[in-house]
Amino acid sequence: MRRWQTEKGFALPITIFLVALLTVMLAAAFTRASVDRRLADSSQATVHALELAQSGLQGFFGDTFTVAPTSGDSIRYNLAGGYAWVTPTLIRNPADSNLNRTYIVRSTGYLIEPTLGATPQAQRTVAQYAEWQEGELDTLIAGLLTLNGIRLDDPGSWAYITGTDACSTAPAVAGLRTPAGSLTGTRGSVGGTPPLDESGVASVIADSTKLNWPKLRSGNWNPDYTSFQPADASYPTQYINGDFTLTNSYGTGLLVVTGRFSTAGAWAQWNGIVLVGKDLHLDADFNYLFGTVVTGLDVQLGLSPVKTRNEKTSYIYHCSTYINNALAQFHGFVPITKAWVDNWATY
Repeated sequence: MRRWQTEKGFALPITIFLVALLTVMLAAAFTRASVDRRLADSSQATVHALELAQSGLQGFFGDTFTVAPTSGDSIRYNLAGGYAWVTPTLIRNPADSNLNRTYIVRSTGYLIEPTLGATPQAQRTVAQYAEWQEGELDTLIAGLLTLNGIRLDDPGSWAYITGTDACSTAPAVAGLRTPAGSLTGTRGSVGGTPPLDESGVASVIADSTKLNWPKLRSGNWNPDYTSFQPADASYPTQYINGDFTLTNSYGTGLLVVTGRFSTAGAWAQWNGIVLVGKDLHLDADFNYLFGTVVTGLDVQLGLSPVKTRNEKTSYIYHCSTYINNALAQFHGFVPITKAWVDNWATY
């Protein structure tokens, strides 16, 4: 009787203890599951914010800028699931204006969950080093630049060449620029400031253009087209490998012809920039070249192209508007290779 009496009521405390232990274990399990879920949600939200930041960065580099944005100014990109603020900051401005400026472009993505209000649920910042490049032709200050010389002596031909801007009130430039002793005949009217600049040697003038003709000639760049696009008014870049003849049609933009550029038919017109490796042969009844034209660029390769020749009636006018239109897509930010940072906020 005494043994039984001493053990009476022992089972109840044990049961209560076990129930309490199980309750604690279940609560801990539920808490752990809740924490894991919150961590998973937070991790997923951070990943989505990273996607938004990267999308904003890509949108920025895909935009067309006619001038460099002010350092520190931010641009907002509204995206599916949130938005991104992109901020370019100038970090290197060389004294030599011919060198590119260096920027750090930061993009912060903000994830928005509409059911939870306008407060961002996550954010992430990435950054990309980039250079600002200017689309420009530094020393092509003429309506027509013939590195290979030019003939203006054909009977029945007449060339109107001017460096007076036909599209704006910008200051006039040289009408015809050609190496010393390379002009034959004067059948035409030349205007500009000066109207005619016949001086220097072809190789030096070619180098002063700062055009990388070997690269352009090889096609080692990304033109919009590798064939002529007739009546395309969007000012694309067009690369023609070999000779090309423009007949009863017009084009716009940057035209690179590695061989001879000829015209034929009743008329031919180009608005923009024309770069020719060999010679320009104007044989359409009426020729209209508005912008700037450079011929004989093969002198950069040590070659001696034959002279450019006008055989009919030609109008070659300097036009800054068409030049700028042709160069518009060359303005902008260029990402520096292997200079992307996905944890910029930690620096």
